[in-house]
Amino acid sequence: MEEAKTLVKLAKEANIKFQVGHVERFNPAFLALKNQVLQPMFIEVPPGTI
Repeated sequence: MEEAKTLVKLAKEANIKFQVGHVERFNPAFLALKNQVLQPMFIEVPPGTI
């Protein structure tokens, strides 16, 4: 938690946008779907994320 607070402080001081993401590139579930053709009907995005 302290590291997160430090990162937020540094981003504010530098007046930049900052985003932390989870790397899913090596997730076995995503790797299994990599060669599948997907045609989703809906894409859900939680409120406040855009």
